[in-house]
Amino acid sequence: MKQQGLLIWGFYRRFGLFTILISLGAWGVVELPMGVAFVRFLPLFLLLKIATGALVWYLQRTFYPHAYFFYANLGLSERRLYLIAFGLDLLLFLAFVLLVHLTKHFV
Repeated sequence: MKQQGLLIWGFYRRFGLFTILISLGAWGVVELPMGVAFVRFLPLFLLLKIATGALVWYLQRTFYPHAYFFYANLGLSERRLYLIAFGLDLLLFLAFVLLVHLTKHFV
């Protein structure tokens, strides 16, 4: 289990910074919504994340087509890699938003 976690982290590191920056940029463009405004922002945000994920998938498939054999030989399918990366990306973004929300109340 620990080895699969490290493998997934290694896979996510290739594009994780790019997707997190897109998430934070989108959040910043709409003026950092919180509360009810954040809930209204979520559907559009999820569409953006899906589009970003599709772009990442296309670029990975175009420039690193043989990279998936490594993960497949270790028991990780391409679908599983991207679904976990998508979830990890959302989790990191929501953790950051929560951190900002909490620090706004203490400052």
